[in-house]
Amino acid sequence: MKNEVRVSIEANHALLAGHTFEHEIALAGSLSLLSSLDMNHGDALLGWKTDPFLNNLLATAMSMYQMLKAEDIGKGGLTFDAKVRRQSFTPKGLIEAHVGGTALCARAFLLAARLMEGGEYDRIVADRYAGWQTPEEQDMLGGKLSLKRIAEQAEVRGLNPMPRSRRQERIENLLSNKFFSWMERLHG
Repeated sequence: MKNEVRVSIEANHALLAGHTFEHEIALAGSLSLLSSLDMNHGDALLGWKTDPFLNNLLATAMSMYQMLKAEDIGKGGLTFDAKVRRQSFTPKGLIEAHVGGTALCARAFLLAARLMEGGEYDRIVADRYAGWQTPEEQDMLGGKLSLKRIAEQAEVRGLNPMPRSRRQERIENLLSNKFFSWMERLHG
């Protein structure tokens, strides 16, 4: 079945499901199910589809990064909708939307490729989740241990995990700074 079914991930559908586009792409990519990306987003405040094109460079770059990590996107590529319910629906508005959306995706793709080449982000992620690489943790993630069994083991060991800072803002600032410095070099 692995080669029979693939999915097209839409930024707005991820939003409506309470996820990020990046997360949806990463999940589909990790399961080798990614076929294409629908580059339309919605308005988080409205809760329904308006289908404008993506316009957030950093978020789109991280989505492109996950697409590159997936390696096997299939034959679908990137698509854009151009429905009348959008704010820009005249021929001129649609051309501007397509040109702007395509340009943003191209810039985001370049940034994502650059991030992947450096490997620093991969190292940060690997370090962040290193504790989940032991056989026991892999059994938890793989569904081989029931929640009851995990709780029993935690009680027997007297586990009392304390919050540990993962320095999320450091990672986000690192990515923002890298992206902006690369953009300055591209256009400088």
